[in-house]
Amino acid sequence: MIAATAVQPLAMAVHELATNATKYGALSGRDGRLTLTWTTGGGRLRLVWQERGGPPVVAPSVGGFGTRVLRATVTHQLGGALSLDWDPAGLTCMIDLPMSRVLAGDAPADPVLSRIAELS
Repeated sequence: MIAATAVQPLAMAVHELATNATKYGALSGRDGRLTLTWTTGGGRLRLVWQERGGPPVVAPSVGGFGTRVLRATVTHQLGGALSLDWDPAGLTCMIDLPMSRVLAGDAPADPVLSRIAELS
């Protein structure tokens, strides 16, 4: 279970990624695909957001509001790390979070868990 203190920052990060995918990325066209993968291990939760099939991606020259929201929620609120790969084939966002900041107090400390969700 996700800790109450992590729900809002995680939701904001995913909402920002989804909004941008819908406006400018893979979900802005008929052929676009989005894959969200998460795994746990070593006391970490790793999320990988990967877009493919949308318009060619161009790295922004300066970070905009969305990038600031992602960095603030992932690094400051959740104590994690954020990596954005602006590959022309599609954006890949990697979020690495400490389980101690994400799991509710009564959840197992390091569950073995892997999930994949695909949206189109």
